[in-house]
Amino acid sequence: MLQLFAGDLNQQLSSFCLPSHSFGVVGITWTDLFPSEKENFALGESAAEQHSAVVCFGRFETNGSDQQDCYADITRVDGDLIWKMIKVFVTTYTCV
Repeated sequence: MLQLFAGDLNQQLSSFCLPSHSFGVVGITWTDLFPSEKENFALGESAAEQHSAVVCFGRFETNGSDQQDCYADITRVDGDLIWKMIKVFVTTYTCV
């Protein structure tokens, strides 16, 4: 299974030239992330000093866990899906 090291992605994201009025940049991936050699999976990771965060939605249940096809592959990305992902991201990373 392919996994990406979150620290490498945050380093790459920090190289983007951001407008002066921005706070940071967020990367979104469907590929699993791992935060360190000791941990095998993370939903995401942020780096305050780099003003970046990366989030994995590869295990995101688009239809809710109570439905038969909740683990089906995402076949279409539309406004509803993006809105669900933003809500998950905001509630996960601002309420911790």
